[in-house]
Amino acid sequence: MHDLHGATPYPAPSSPHVRAWKLKVSGEIFAVISLPMGLGPHLAALTSAERSVVEHVLRGDSNKQIAHSRGTAVRTVANQLAAIYQKLGIASRSDLVVHVTRLYLQPY
Repeated sequence: MHDLHGATPYPAPSSPHVRAWKLKVSGEIFAVISLPMGLGPHLAALTSAERSVVEHVLRGDSNKQIAHSRGTAVRTVANQLAAIYQKLGIASRSDLVVHVTRLYLQPY
């Protein structure tokens, strides 16, 4: 496990693949959650290209950054996101992050 300098580990989440810390910066408290980048079987309905897009979204990449990284058009990324949202029954990028986070916080 990697240490986060100056951060206090939270109690172990229900999944051994997720780590969490509490970090205080300039008087504000932040929760930092570490998720594995491999999306595993939870998102089996997605194509490998769609899973790649999800990984980029989890990193905070924009559609333009994703397209550049993957060598595709921005419109292709937007279409893949629309397909991801439809398959997972969600409506937005933030829903996607919450959905994936919840998958990893559930015990296996």
